[in-house]
Amino acid sequence: MQREFTAEVGPTGRGVITLEGREISNAVSGFTLEAAPGEYTTLTLRIDAAHTRRLVGQAEVILPDDTVNLLLSLGWTPPPAGSDAPGGGTDG
Repeated sequence: MQREFTAEVGPTGRGVITLEGREISNAVSGFTLEAAPGEYTTLTLRIDAAHTRRLVGQAEVILPDDTVNLLLSLGWTPPPAGSDAPGGGTDG
C-alpha cells in the first residue's frame, strides 16, 4: 500500500512522522526506512501497543486519537457513530 509520509528527526533525536497528512508520532515507537534504486521506498512503523490482557465478559474499547489517526492514514474506515464496534463514534 502506497501512502504519503514525512519522517523528520531533529538534532536531539526527537522525531515527527506524518502519514497521509496526519501527525502520528505519538502512536509510533520507531521506524525503519529502506530505499533502493528503482524500488519504492519502504517505511516500516513500530506501533506502540497496550499490554495484552485477557478479559472474560464485556469491555468498552476506546481508541486514542493517535491510534485513530494512524489507522485512518492506513485506509481504515471507522464503524458508524453509535456502533458497538471498537471506534464506533468514540473519541480517545
